[in-house]
Amino acid sequence: MLRPRIVCHGFASIDGRIRPERWTAPAIGTRPNVVGLTDRQTLSAMQADGIITDVDAVAGAPGLALGRSCIELPRGVSNHFVRRMERPLCIVHDPAAVLRSSTNRFEEGQIVLITSRCASDGYLEQARLARMSYVFAGDDGMSLDEAMRSIQKEYGITLLVIRADGKTNSAFMAAGLVDQISVLVFPGLDAISGNRSFFETPTTDDVSPAAGKSLLHVSTQTLDGGIVWLRYLVEEAIPA
Repeated sequence: MLRPRIVCHGFASIDGRIRPERWTAPAIGTRPNVVGLTDRQTLSAMQADGIITDVDAVAGAPGLALGRSCIELPRGVSNHFVRRMERPLCIVHDPAAVLRSSTNRFEEGQIVLITSRCASDGYLEQARLARMSYVFAGDDGMSLDEAMRSIQKEYGITLLVIRADGKTNSAFMAAGLVDQISVLVFPGLDAISGNRSFFETPTTDDVSPAAGKSLLHVSTQTLDGGIVWLRYLVEEAIPA
């Protein structure tokens, strides 16, 4: 494998929704910060080289904001890497080139952008001025396997954890890049139709991003507050 192993990891309610502010309250006697605490503990236990996330997750942090899409015609451009500092990577998928940045840092991570070959010169110059690495994933920003191989070759990383919205999770699944799914199931309900889920795709047809895949159970662990940590390997399905 000439790319890092990728684990899709995150919290969901028992009905698969991922917005904690909409979940029912924890049971009586449960610590009010159990979600955040468990999230940090499980992520630390994985000892990953960094995370993969989406632009909405980082926007609003110091020096990071959303702007208008900076997409032009495709042209010959090259990946740009800066030296890795002594901190995890924070790989931000930004296919529409909307992130505006004056820093290369999000929380404890060093940002690496995955974007489109159609990203404007101004967008790329801004990234360079912020000492931010960027990698191209084809003309549409969705050739994720290409991007992951480039990042692995440059930085020699072995394990990344996706901590993103359902659309980003699905994009990496559709690209065949998710090796393991790790879900922290919170004992609560969202119960509202249309709210964001752990995996989702805007497609209008019946083709699932997980088509042709099977999940092999690895472990189940019950944590504080009744949270259940489920882990599955993603494998090729055996044809029927």
